Amino acid sequence: MALLEKLTDPGLLESVNAAVDSLDDTDSVAVAQAASAGIARLEAVRFRALAQLNRHRDGARSVTQEVAFALSLVDNHAGAMVAAAEALTTRLPRTLGLMDQGKVDGFGAMKVAAATAWLSDDNALAADTLLEDRLPDKNSGQIRKAASHAALTVDREGAAHRTERHREGRR
Repeated sequence: MALLEKLTDPGLLESVNAAVDSLDDTDSVAVAQAASAGIARLEAVRFRALAQLNRHRDGARSVTQEVAFALSLVDNHAGAMVAAAEALTTRLPRTLGLMDQGKVDGFGAMKVAAATAWLSDDNALAADTLLEDRLPDKNSGQIRKAASHAALTVDREGAAHRTERHREGRR
């Protein structure tokens, strides 16, 4: 459990917090940016752990409830996180790599996973490749739009069928 001890070391956080108290404006922004990148990296770890749990449990529906309970989340968000974790570790490896680099946060990665969920595995990988250079330094709304556009680009026919099904469902 050395990994768990490293991730939860309170001494490290105390020393960082003490140092933050003496920062000027410019350094405060730089530290906030660095912290955001570090959080994105930790979120990548969390997604990998959730995907691993899901694999250990063979994708059982109870995984969502277990994650919801363990992380104090509502079931819908826990389910979205488990689905995103599975997608990131299988169908969207480049997006997960951007998280590892601190360039995309977990919320943005979940937007990519949701926007590409309807794609085949091959098309999801193609969309992921298209997005690799487009996601860094974007907010979640921009990421969602870029991911939706990439999904439409790699599977125009599937998008048309999907649009027609949605249209008929509204009638």
